[in-house]
Amino acid sequence: MSKLAHSYQETMDAIDAARMIENSDVESWTPEVIADESGRWLGNGLRFLTKEDAEAHAATLKTRWSAVRKTRVVPSAEEPNA
Repeated sequence: MSKLAHSYQETMDAIDAARMIENSDVESWTPEVIADESGRWLGNGLRFLTKEDAEAHAATLKTRWSAVRKTRVVPSAEEPNA
C-alpha cells in the first residue's frame, strides 16, 4: 500500500470512528496493530468496555510482539468480551 493510500485509509477510519462515537453506537473498544509491511490494521477479536482498557491491552501487545509497528484503539458496536 502506498503512503498516500495508507494515509487516506487512516483518515477515513478516523472519520468512521468519529461518526460512531457521535451517534453513540459505541458498545466497546478494540485494540488493533500494524505488524508487517502491508500497513493493514489487524485486531484479535477482543472488545473492552473502556477505551483505557483497550489502550492498556494494545500496549502489552507491543511489548510481547516484536513486529508491532503501530497500535490504535477503535470503537466497536459489539458488546465487550474481555
